[in-house]
Amino acid sequence: MKDFELMQNNAVTFNGLGSILGNEATAIHDFVITTVDENRLDLDALEVAVYEQMTSGTKGPRSTTPKLPSKIQSGKTANVTINGIKTAVPLGDIQGPTFGDDSDSD
Repeated sequence: MKDFELMQNNAVTFNGLGSILGNEATAIHDFVITTVDENRLDLDALEVAVYEQMTSGTKGPRSTTPKLPSKIQSGKTANVTINGIKTAVPLGDIQGPTFGDDSDSD
């Protein structure tokens, strides 16, 4: 958050309040603040998961799938293992390929 505040302050300081760059930096800053506030619970859960992973001390494979943030729980997932860590990756609502009636594809 501090980086976005610094970006906004610099843009306004060096380009002026109401300038194109000052206005754009303010819009970006406001968007980030709003987005973080709207997703605070999911971001907090991710922070806890990262902290637990970094401090757990275990080096072996993990078989538990972390809870996905609420906004991406729907849709299909792919089970992926990277460096011995198994997880489900959200793919969204994939419908598969569609072909026209005149297509030779099955």
